[in-house]
This record gives sequence, C-alpha cells and structure tokens, in this order.
Amino acid sequence: MEKNRWSVERDKKGFIHVRLNQKTGNFKTKAEAIDMARKMAKGNRTILRIHTDKSGYDIVDYTSIQTSNEIFDKTLSDVKLARAELTVAKVEKQKRKSELKVAHETEHYIAKRKYDLAKERLKKSKMNLKNALKNNKRALKTINN
Repeated sequence: MEKNRWSVERDKKGFIHVRLNQKTGNFKTKAEAIDMARKMAKGNRTILRIHTDKSGYDIVDYTSIQTSNEIFDKTLSDVKLARAELTVAKVEKQKRKSELKVAHETEHYIAKRKYDLAKERLKKSKMNLKNALKNNKRALKTINN
C-alpha cells in the first residue's frame, strides 16, 4: 500500500502550490508540506494554493504581509514624523503667545483663539509622539524575539 506524498511547487505566475503527488512528493504529510509552503510564500510574498484531495483548492494571499523589520522601520518613521510635528507645534505655540501679548483689544479675541488652537495642537502632538514611541517599542520587541 502506497502512502500519500505531498509536494510543494511553484508555477509560471510565481504562485506556490501544495499538491498530492504520489511519485515525486517530498513530504509525507500534508501538514509538513503546508508548513513549508507557508514559509516560502511569506518569504517570497506570493499566493499559496493548497489543493485538496478533490478538484478544489484553498487560497492564502501573502502578498501584503510585512516583515517585522519593515514594521519596525515604519514605526521608526512614524516616531520621526511625530517629533517633527511636535517641534512645529511648539514653535507655533510660541509664535501665537507672542502675538497674543502684542495684540490690541480688537484683535485680542482672535489671537486668544489662535493661541488656544496652538495649545491643543501641541497637546495632540505630544500624544501622537507618545503613541508612536509605544508602537516602536512594541515593534522592537517583536524583532528581538
């Protein structure tokens, strides 16, 4: 009695297939073949097709999966942007504060409103930076593990 053998193959389009192949199958179990095919599909960012014993197949799309290094780079970029936004918000707040000090009575209300908006922007920028640093720290832990 011949056991089922499974193979992992790549087609012309670059898709990876897991098929039942009695003659040239490299894997004894379907689970081993699927595990290897998933690693290949993630590494090559392609589509994985797992063929069943019947005529159908399941599709798993790994084209949009990001690696942990790419996620870390993105979070690092977000931290840099948040720091730049915080710097801009601080400068704007100082500018609005000086405008408020020299504003005449008629312009005082408008200057006060602009100053309040600048303070709010600074507060949001600080929260953005805090969240970006937290996400970056989480991504760094993912890389190290």
